[in-house]
Amino acid sequence: MGLKTAAAFESVPNFSTADPELVGRLRDAAGGLCIDVHSDQAHGRTVLTLVAASLPELLDRLFRLTQLASTLIDLRAEKGVHPRVGAADVIPIVALGSAARAEAAAAARSLASRIWEDMGLPTFLYGGASLSSPPTRLADIRHHRAAPDFGGPELDPRAGAVCVGERPPLVAYNVTLPGLEAAVSARAVRALRRLPGVQALAFGEQLSMNLTELGAAGIVEARAVAASFATGPVLEELVGLCPAAQAISPAADGALLEGRIAGAAASRLLAPPHNSRRRREVAAALGAMSADLDAQRNGCETILALLAEHQGQDPYLEPDLALLSVAIEGLLLSLPPAAQGRLRARLQAVGRTS
Repeated sequence: MGLKTAAAFESVPNFSTADPELVGRLRDAAGGLCIDVHSDQAHGRTVLTLVAASLPELLDRLFRLTQLASTLIDLRAEKGVHPRVGAADVIPIVALGSAARAEAAAAARSLASRIWEDMGLPTFLYGGASLSSPPTRLADIRHHRAAPDFGGPELDPRAGAVCVGERPPLVAYNVTLPGLEAAVSARAVRALRRLPGVQALAFGEQLSMNLTELGAAGIVEARAVAASFATGPVLEELVGLCPAAQAISPAADGALLEGRIAGAAASRLLAPPHNSRRRREVAAALGAMSADLDAQRNGCETILALLAEHQGQDPYLEPDLALLSVAIEGLLLSLPPAAQGRLRARLQAVGRTS
């Protein structure tokens, strides 16, 4: 039998509300695919993180979330400093592990078409899903430099439109500099935007960033530039989750993408009739994994043990085994080469590879 690859898909839908009741309903609708919820009252925004080994399952859940958001959220009544065009504002599809970006892009286009055809909400395609050359960016949509790809040109007065795209993994990273003056924050934004792939906005004392080219400019580089404008403490915050290879900030403790993926998969694999206490302990430890390298190495050991334990069992378990494989492959990228080599050999021994 050949080695099984590690492929999965992530989506990080952004909703234009931070109302706790509405957020709770969105979280419930996301179900077991949801591994993180981040709300910000000042921004009037909530970000969910969903991960699935099955792309059709993920797309169906995103469609239902868009339906719910368009029912619950009235843009005319929502407030917040973050720019927005819709109730279900932004829906990126992200390929993880060995999954192909082209497949994620095609899925984004399919979802955008379905939202327009079945719900009547105009949709924009952006990033890797864009049909334009050069590709449409979210900034183009927000500054009215692009027309909807499906529907429009008028947007729904209540729910607006939906931006659906494909992108690689990114880090949404905020730095707050107490006492930062408006003129200085404008200079800081310009300096941050000079870093490769850094999208930056200023909201008062907060510098809000998307780090989209992590191999060229990650948290280390962005923090250094932001801190150069500080006159006091540098306060860091992640919006959503962070790939382990970028987890150099204390803000990443308990917010590792791979840890949350592994924790969710372990919770299902160890469901009854397995020991419920063990299930809770293993899933919680993986989900709360810190950015410390020893913690990530220990997480790899736990994942390897789970893969070995369930190797060759019911094919029904395969989606969660694939998620564990995606998680360990991501964790390995943060470890020293020697440790990576040893752990990869053991991963292959249990029939897994990226």
